[in-house]
Amino acid sequence: MANESIFKEIEDIRPFLSQTQWDLIQLLEAEGPMKRRDIMEELGLAWTTTYDNLEKLQKRELVEKFKKIHGRGRPYIFWKIKEEKEDDPN
Repeated sequence: MANESIFKEIEDIRPFLSQTQWDLIQLLEAEGPMKRRDIMEELGLAWTTTYDNLEKLQKRELVEKFKKIHGRGRPYIFWKIKEEKEDDPN
């Protein structure tokens, strides 16, 4: 499974993550893709704390966000553990 190798890398950098960032990683690993509001409620974090830490994890290429269109209006934004890309032989 691709997430296993990514999670192994995350374990290696655990000493360099804050407790909040580690909690975010563990939650996304356990639950899969989630909206920021759901993450915030699950961990009991403030809106900006959640966003700031997700952005930091995204810059470290540990998580990524994606949009899901649900009809009219703005799309939902989900966060997930970044999957390892397979090497392209071409």
